[in-house]
Amino acid sequence: MPNDKPRNYTTTTIPNHLMARVDAVVASEKYGYQNRSDFILEAIREKLRKIGYLE
Repeated sequence: MPNDKPRNYTTTTIPNHLMARVDAVVASEKYGYQNRSDFILEAIREKLRKIGYLE
């Protein structure tokens, strides 16, 4: 059964030159990202773990 909890989201602005790099990674299909959101969520989680704000 899917998670029934509502999810809250926010938006942010990312410079076009960085988004182009993200898009290239996703398009390469080498790393298993299905879309921009997958890549960005993983990048944020990785950074939060690295600085000690997420286990």
